[in-house]
Amino acid sequence: MNIFTYIFIFIMLFFGFVSCMDSPFPQQPIVDPKETERCLNGWKYALSSICNKDAEKYFETLHLYAYNHNTPMLFFLMKRENEKNKNLRKDLFEFCGKNITTVDDIYQCIDVYKSLKSDDFIIKTAKKNNLFFYKVALRCGARLNVCDSVTGHSLFGIAVQNKAAAIVFELLSNEALTIRLGDLITNFPFTFFQNKILLFEQLLARVEVNVQDDAGNSLLHYAVLYNFPQLVECLLKQDDIEVNSYNFSFNTPLHIAVEGNHAAIVAQLLNHKKINISKTNRHGHTACMIAKKRNYYDIVLLLQQHEI
Repeated sequence: MNIFTYIFIFIMLFFGFVSCMDSPFPQQPIVDPKETERCLNGWKYALSSICNKDAEKYFETLHLYAYNHNTPMLFFLMKRENEKNKNLRKDLFEFCGKNITTVDDIYQCIDVYKSLKSDDFIIKTAKKNNLFFYKVALRCGARLNVCDSVTGHSLFGIAVQNKAAAIVFELLSNEALTIRLGDLITNFPFTFFQNKILLFEQLLARVEVNVQDDAGNSLLHYAVLYNFPQLVECLLKQDDIEVNSYNFSFNTPLHIAVEGNHAAIVAQLLNHKKINISKTNRHGHTACMIAKKRNYYDIVLLLQQHEI
């Protein structure tokens, strides 16, 4: 046999092998109507549960394709729609704890949807920084003013702790939210807000700017204590800010700024028209006296220049 005969035999064998392989899209599949309907209902429930605006149109197209191509519904959904539903599948995986590959997986996830109104579910969205399911939970009637059953932290506090800026924005935009001072007085919230000034300004519009905690500290006390000049600037712009307020240790924000050697913040406070540098703390010390005692000469100079 010559070389052309060998080539012909090879080609025939190749196409014969290919024709024996299972086609990824069988032309005459065995379709179980009940399984198809079950699959359809499962995905329709899942998509409509997340308020997909095009859900009805999507399923009409799906039905038409299935009938025209005689393709099993499940196969079509999982193979041909994989990319289209990639984000949905990712979110379902995150909240259901498993990949969605079969109709049984879908129905297991329905158990998750049944708890969309639960406090634990919306808390989980903040912990995982998942804005998509946060909005889903709200549409399903979840509450905003809830706390983690384990830590006691509020939904807002948890969103801040997990740097979920988009969820924080949504929460601050919702008039139903009640903000607890306890969620704001640790270092982390101030660290979070220092680079998100617009969010901080949005927060200030929702809280009493001079509210004090159990130690008598206000937001200004804490912004000074944690040395965040940008946040101090935002607070000082508030018309009703009490720049000379005492905490229960009889320290004003200026005392705290001097104690911490925060010269930049001392300068900010001195520029406020209502600042009173003659206020004394519980030991009878003014801010200037504290600065001199600690040898903070740059701050002493600032205070002395202000007196002139």
